[in-house]
Amino acid sequence: LGVVLMTTGRAGLAVPIFLKLLAEFPGEARYLSLVVHCQHSAGDHAASLASLEQWEQLAPGNAEAAMLRVVSLVAIGNDADAALAMKTLLLHHGSAPDKARPIADLLALLGQWQASSEYAARAVEHDPNAPEPRLSAARAALELGHYEQCAEFCMDATERDMAIPEAHHLLGAALAWGGELEHAAQSLQIALKFAPKNRESLAFAAEVERARGNATAAAELHARLAECPVHEADSSGPTQLNRHSIRHAQAWNERGRS
Repeated sequence: LGVVLMTTGRAGLAVPIFLKLLAEFPGEARYLSLVVHCQHSAGDHAASLASLEQWEQLAPGNAEAAMLRVVSLVAIGNDADAALAMKTLLLHHGSAPDKARPIADLLALLGQWQASSEYAARAVEHDPNAPEPRLSAARAALELGHYEQCAEFCMDATERDMAIPEAHHLLGAALAWGGELEHAAQSLQIALKFAPKNRESLAFAAEVERARGNATAAAELHARLAECPVHEADSSGPTQLNRHSIRHAQAWNERGRS
C-alpha cells in the first residue's frame, strides 16, 4: 500500500506506513530511504532532513542520501549548508561516471553552472544515447550564454526523444537569445504541444510573438496563460532543476521591453 501511495502522488499518506515498518524493522535502511523519499515528495523537507540523519547512520556514504540532502537543504533555503553537502558529495562520489548527470543537476540547483557544465559533459560521454544528460548540458550552456551549444544539445536530445517539453522550451530560449525569433516561436509552440499548460512556455512564447509584432498571437497566448492557474499547470512544467530557463525567459522579456 505504501508503494502504491508513493507512486500515485500521495507520498504524504505513505509516510506513516513506512514509519510503522521501520519501527518493526529498525535496521532496515530501505524503509528509511522510502520515508525520506516520501517526506521529500510531500514537501516536508525538515522531516526529510531528520530522517536522512538516520539513513546515513545506517548506510554511511550512500550517494542517494547525499544527493537528497543537498536538494532538501536548498528547498528550505539553507544554501550554505547545501554547498557544504555538495562538497562532501563530490569528494565521495564525484568521480563515479554514473553519478555525473545527477551531480550536474545538483550543481545547477546551486547555481554552480560551470561545474554543472563539466559534469554534464561527463554524463553525455558516459551515456551517449540518453536525452537526459543533454538536457543537463543544455541548461548549463544556456545559463553560461553559450546559446548555439545549448541549441545543439537540445536538438540532440529531441533526436533521441521528441516528446520532451523542456528540450523544446530550452531550444526556444536559446534561439530567442540568439535573435532567431521565428525559430524560437516554432520551438516554443512545439513545447506547448507536449505541455499545453506550461506557464513558462506560454509566457515566453507570448513575449516572442510580441517581439515579432504578432500582437494577436501574443494576446491569445496571454489569454491561455490567464486561464491556466498555477495549481493546474502541467506536471511537466519546470521544476527546481530547470527554473534557470524561466529566469532566462524573464530576462529576455525585459530585454525586449528596453
